Amino acid sequence: MQDSYVFSPTLRTVVGFGFRHNKGTSETYFDGSVSNSVFWGFGNVEYRLTDQATLNAGAYVENSRLGDPA
Repeated sequence: MQDSYVFSPTLRTVVGFGFRHNKGTSETYFDGSVSNSVFWGFGNVEYRLTDQATLNAGAYVENSRLGDPA
């Protein structure tokens, strides 16, 4: 999910977050089943200083649990 907001012609933002859960089963590769959960969030701010120059700052964070037993 994400949301964009334009404060003015020179300032705009984008923020968002997400979640994904996967599960797989294989006696050969996993000796049973495993699952994976991923959470993430991001944000970005853009400020137009002039027609030729833009200041941009952003961040992304993620938490992933790989290989958890299901």
